[in-house]
Amino acid sequence: MASLKVTVPDPMKEWVRARDRDGSSQSASGFIQMLIRRKQEEAELIDAIRKSDEAPTARIEPDVG
Repeated sequence: MASLKVTVPDPMKEWVRARDRDGSSQSASGFIQMLIRRKQEEAELIDAIRKSDEAPTARIEPDVG
């Protein structure tokens, strides 16, 4: 697995560490990985929605008669 150095402000660092200490989150590394996965899934969903909006849709014409 690759390594990536991330710099955050002290309050963010403490917030993540507090989640790790109280057991409400995984390690800082696991937490960041989870956030990245969520953003990837969000981006994929947005792309799918945009593509569906671009797709031609069938149009039903009223029967006049």
